[in-house]
Amino acid sequence: MIKKEELFAGIVLVAVVIAGRLLPHAWNATPVIGASIVAGWYVSKRMVVGVPLVAMLVADAILGFYEWPLMLTVYGSFVAVGLVSYALRRWKRMDVAVLTSVFGSTIFFLVTNAAVWMFTPWYDKTFAGLLHCYLLAVPFYRNGLVGDALWTMGLVLAAEMVCVLWQRDFLRAILSREDNSLSSLYVRVPLFQKISIHQTREVPAEQSHG
Repeated sequence: MIKKEELFAGIVLVAVVIAGRLLPHAWNATPVIGASIVAGWYVSKRMVVGVPLVAMLVADAILGFYEWPLMLTVYGSFVAVGLVSYALRRWKRMDVAVLTSVFGSTIFFLVTNAAVWMFTPWYDKTFAGLLHCYLLAVPFYRNGLVGDALWTMGLVLAAEMVCVLWQRDFLRAILSREDNSLSSLYVRVPLFQKISIHQTREVPAEQSHG
């Protein structure tokens, strides 16, 4: 049985993906991979599969469906990213999230463009035709790399903040205004701790400002 917290998280992620695809955006700069990675970290395995599938189906129902072999390839790529993220959920670090997004962008680029070459009449069914397909898709790959990384970082930070606010003691502290600083975020959120430690190690002691 799916917990209500996971169901809520899944609905929010689906809504973010749908909005990100429907609102104006650069080609391939959508939150689908970012949402798949966050789902892999925070919800059950069934939800990891369900989030990108439901979000893509709803958005495509509005934007329009296309050739089913291409759809299967696109949907499968996003599910694969979510499952990889699920397998890495023990290492909840920003660098892992960004590397997973780069992996996802690359897999999406390689697999979906191979499907375009194979299942459409647009390119010669030769190795040269496949290379031509990949070459023309490079600008979309670039957009995907940047967009996926930014969406992933934003969604991971948002998810970590929600995890903090979900704790009753922290909410009571906010409501009672007993703690007006952000120091408790570094105590309660492992990701922020690791970012803070990493930054401290990079800055010389005499220049460190916390």
